[in-house]
Amino acid sequence: MKICIDAGHNHSGADTGAKGRLYLEQDLTFLIADELKKLLKSENHEVIMTRNSINDNTDTRSLNASLSKRVKIANDNKCDFFISVHINAGGGVGFETYVYSKSSLAYERAVKIQDGFRKRGRTDRGVKVASFYVLKNTNMPSLLVECGFIDNKDEEKWIMENYKEIARIIASAFGVNVDTEKEYANKCEAISVLEKRGIICEAEKWYHDKWTKTDVEWLLRKMGTYLM
Repeated sequence: MKICIDAGHNHSGADTGAKGRLYLEQDLTFLIADELKKLLKSENHEVIMTRNSINDNTDTRSLNASLSKRVKIANDNKCDFFISVHINAGGGVGFETYVYSKSSLAYERAVKIQDGFRKRGRTDRGVKVASFYVLKNTNMPSLLVECGFIDNKDEEKWIMENYKEIARIIASAFGVNVDTEKEYANKCEAISVLEKRGIICEAEKWYHDKWTKTDVEWLLRKMGTYLM
């Protein structure tokens, strides 16, 4: 399958993305898209990118010109599928995927993507229908994934630490076997789980590496008791 991956927004000029506390949407979308490209190519999919580097732009003259160029790249290359990667903003939380119509061939894949986010413990905002320019004007099944909210500081942090996991979730909807790609929980996730289970308290101490030898010994005793 020939798949066009659209890393949403331009690096500069017109059509730059939303801003988080630490990161820019256009940078995060490229990191996800670039990892997604690697995963899809590993399963022998042909991949066309609308942006080929993190500093790349499509058309910086205007928003309409930028969107039109993305659609043109997909249509001119006669791609079989179009995936647009975005990060949301507006004070919410969670992940959602858009399609042009529920009767579209993209709908089933969108459902699989949302299932993947939900299984990963992320807030599932569902599959939604919208007439976004890139969904309406591409000549192939298309979907647009909003990968969390960049203006939610906790979600922004999770996105940056887990952009490869986001790419794996999207890739799994296209037949990529990602079971062997799973990683151990990162430090923040592990601390969060241990706090919820009552195994540690004063989580901020662990987040900022202010624990002592006594804290570690107590953690080992608690974990040993918990697992017995």
